[in-house]
Amino acid sequence: MAQENIPPKPHPGLHIPSSDSTVQVQIINTTCDIVVSAGYFVQPVIKGQETLNLPTCSFLVENKELKKTILFDLGSRTDWWNLAPVQYNAIQMKIRGLRAAKGITEILVENGLKLGKIDGMVWSHWHWDHIGDPSLFPQSAELIVGPGVKEAFLPGYPARKDSPLLEADFKGRDVHEITFDGQLKIGQYRAHDFFGDGSFYLLDVPGHAIGHMSALARTTPTTFILMGGDVCHFGGSFRPTAYAPLPSSIPSSVNLDRRFQTPCPCSTFTACHPNPSASRITPFYHVSDIPGSYYTDPPTAQKSIDALEEFDADENVLVCIAHDVGLRDAVDWYPNGTGNDWKEKGWKEKSRWEFLNELPIDGKPGKEVLVKGLVRDGRVEGKEGNKELVDEKEKGTKGGKESSSDWAPDLYETPELTDGTSTRPTSTAFRSESRASSYKDLEGDEISGIDRHRLDPDEARTHFLPARVHAGDVDFSDRIDGKRKSYQVTSRRRRKGTTREGALVESSDEDDAGPESLQRKIARLQQEAEEIKVEIARQHAGREIGAEEDNGEDMDKETLDVLSKIMESLNTIDLGPSRTAAGRLGRRVEAAPAMDNDKLSGERQKGEKSAETISRAPKLQADQNWVKIADFDTRITLLETILGIDSIPLPTQGRPANKAILPTLDILDRKISTISSSSPASLDAVGRRIRQLIQEAEKLDDARKSARASLEALKSSQDERQTISATQDEAAAIAGLDNPEQSSKINALFGTLPTIESLAPLLPSVLDRLRSLRLIHADAAAASQSLADVEKRQAEMAEEIRGWREGLEKVEERMRTGEKRLVENTKVIEDWVEDLEGRMGKLGRGGATSSFEV
Repeated sequence: MAQENIPPKPHPGLHIPSSDSTVQVQIINTTCDIVVSAGYFVQPVIKGQETLNLPTCSFLVENKELKKTILFDLGSRTDWWNLAPVQYNAIQMKIRGLRAAKGITEILVENGLKLGKIDGMVWSHWHWDHIGDPSLFPQSAELIVGPGVKEAFLPGYPARKDSPLLEADFKGRDVHEITFDGQLKIGQYRAHDFFGDGSFYLLDVPGHAIGHMSALARTTPTTFILMGGDVCHFGGSFRPTAYAPLPSSIPSSVNLDRRFQTPCPCSTFTACHPNPSASRITPFYHVSDIPGSYYTDPPTAQKSIDALEEFDADENVLVCIAHDVGLRDAVDWYPNGTGNDWKEKGWKEKSRWEFLNELPIDGKPGKEVLVKGLVRDGRVEGKEGNKELVDEKEKGTKGGKESSSDWAPDLYETPELTDGTSTRPTSTAFRSESRASSYKDLEGDEISGIDRHRLDPDEARTHFLPARVHAGDVDFSDRIDGKRKSYQVTSRRRRKGTTREGALVESSDEDDAGPESLQRKIARLQQEAEEIKVEIARQHAGREIGAEEDNGEDMDKETLDVLSKIMESLNTIDLGPSRTAAGRLGRRVEAAPAMDNDKLSGERQKGEKSAETISRAPKLQADQNWVKIADFDTRITLLETILGIDSIPLPTQGRPANKAILPTLDILDRKISTISSSSPASLDAVGRRIRQLIQEAEKLDDARKSARASLEALKSSQDERQTISATQDEAAAIAGLDNPEQSSKINALFGTLPTIESLAPLLPSVLDRLRSLRLIHADAAAASQSLADVEKRQAEMAEEIRGWREGLEKVEERMRTGEKRLVENTKVIEDWVEDLEGRMGKLGRGGATSSFEV
């Protein structure tokens, strides 16, 4: 027996303010497909639908009167593995399938929309599948967030380790946080008139996440599109209702699968409804409240969904949640049309019940999953086991008690609301380069001198490959006069310029550095001497006060004094004329036998003419040696001039020995590389931390001085017993102040001060260079977009020219055919004319004869 339709219950009024201002709305398929365990989103889980398919959409909204264009939601970034650790961990723990083929910026640019036209980006909330990558948009685009987002998550990661948002999302960009004062309400939601003309409202829809918002766009003066965001994730969470009951037969306008009969009775789908007695007037699901639910406040979220049912019941409102599977075959996706005429196109009737295709039939899944595993760089990472985890949670809940352990910690919640939030990624896989942020396609880098290439992960891995240490014939003794021979380390490294790209070759320290020079030996000795000083200081800090330790301290001081004298002797050695390269060259010249230039010239002439040169070969060899020595001296002099080293320093100058240039250049190069690879934010953070440590060290030093002063005052004013007690108190106080941990921190702090002071003059120039690089990057992006537009126009013009050429060829062909036919017709007409003239002549002669006879 066929069921009858249930009359709908009148829904409460929405009380939307009237206005003639409208916006143009286009729905964008962000190409982000997600598969999740249903238990984290909806309850109860229906057998056969243990997973939910979640396609993702966003909206392009344009107010043509105000000439403003905004985006509501940005979808997911394609390089989701480069998210903040909190969000990355949430994907690894809870997402069973993910594929983000294109970013929203790629979709917009491919369809001819310049990113500079975007005036604002509205985040419905802060989850990774809605925030995209704002850093790819010009900084002129404002970022609009819901209430509480700034306080909860700013500054972003890495400045704030537990933040799920990246600091780059907000860098240099205006962030506008919406506040709902409660004066304007649409339905049961607090509202904010975004443009101020009644064309676009933001709605306060709490429960799913901090700052969650929906939007209501006026497409005509009387019709609207509600952009639900993540108020819920499945059409069965707010359909059917008493305001919009499930019809007895599914309308033919709904694009049901071919496996269903036509017309399809509603009993096909209500058979799996958890509430059989009210299966046509109550939704299939309610909000999940199990541990690890994706809703931070499930009761409030359920109230928000109940309020959504009133909008869905209004025939003038099209409800579009961000992950609505019903929109897939019902709407015109960007750029193929707008949603302003959705009512005339029947989008509401097509999309309202299409979610029924996802419901299970006889316990079997209605639809296959959109994607299996996490797709990363075109490869699928398997994600198995989440189903079992959710099943365990459900068993514990149904049994009247929850499991003692949380199988999937809720990293998706607000970090402040989660105990023991870990920002450490659960996967050790290397993160690869973002497609959208890649610089490999930019041209002109060689000309500009800017290296935009990212670090090669494969090359980086080679630094962690095992190495072999060759310690044969190595002298590990402490003898100063001993002949030191360092051990050799051989490792597998990736050499540049090899014949086979990417080949790993054996290399050693000697291969890279060559024989150790005198300067390197001196630098190594200085470094080892500093290490000895640090080691002695560390040992001294950990010692107890006693006689035996005092003896050891004297021995350490004696050893340190010996080393200091040796280093001073090396630094103050007299580099007079006899010690320099020029002096050594002079001595060798003086020791060489004098040569008569004339005789040498004669010997050369004879050598050219006679075989007697063989007997004088040693003299010619000596002559060649002189020439080589002179050339070598010239080169040494030039090298010393370039490096700024005096060729023959005067012993009376009384100045210290020149500092080695090449090691200094190496140190400066490493420092500049470190500064260049650091972000301005990290440098600022380091500077603030250092200033804080300096202040703490100064306070500690002042406290130590004041303590000692007070102890001395007490010592002078009290009697002998008090003096002894004060001495004991002083020793205890000093021992407390000389805490080894505090002393080591202070020593480390003062050890870093010279480095920081040496880096301070470089920071302004480095920051200016980073800012200029950022501007260059923005200009390059705009230039790339303009070039793409020009190429597109050229292609269109070429196509038009090709069409005109083909048309012209056809016209010329027809002209030739016409001319040919004209010649043929002319010939035929000439024959006709001649024949006619002949007949006219005959007719004239016949008329004349007749008149003559008369």
